[in-house]
Amino acid sequence: MTAGEKTIITVSRVSKDKNLDDFCRVPGYRKILVGDGPYLNTLKSRYPDVEFAGYVPHNQLKNIYTQAQVFVFPSKFDTFGLVILEAMACGLPVVAYDVPSPNDIIQDGITGYLGESLEENIEKAFSNLDGLSQNAIDYARTQSWKSIADQFVNHLM
Repeated sequence: MTAGEKTIITVSRVSKDKNLDDFCRVPGYRKILVGDGPYLNTLKSRYPDVEFAGYVPHNQLKNIYTQAQVFVFPSKFDTFGLVILEAMACGLPVVAYDVPSPNDIIQDGITGYLGESLEENIEKAFSNLDGLSQNAIDYARTQSWKSIADQFVNHLM
């Protein structure tokens, strides 16, 4: 990454249902798409300006997350995006659509931005990187398996 270069990233299984075209169409940023799947060759042919990293082993993901400043989660139908917490743990604010799953994890304006326009929310995230990054790290630290299990048990009582 060169100094001053604004880079966005997404990590996903590369299938049409993940809405990755929306990520690839965002103009004005260096874009890194990590993952493999049946839709990869289609995306590669449509978006020559996107860097396709392919499959990255889980133990090496931290290194690739640190190549960007903002994580984009373009899917509208995931049940729980663990990559959102992984990105936050690496200090990346997360931009996503305001749909179930992302809106259960992302605190709008605090750890990232939710809304109908990925482009507008990416720009908002870049305008407040320092605050969002620290908030994202702080939030991710509260999301251990133990804390989630404790929350679940408390809901049962």
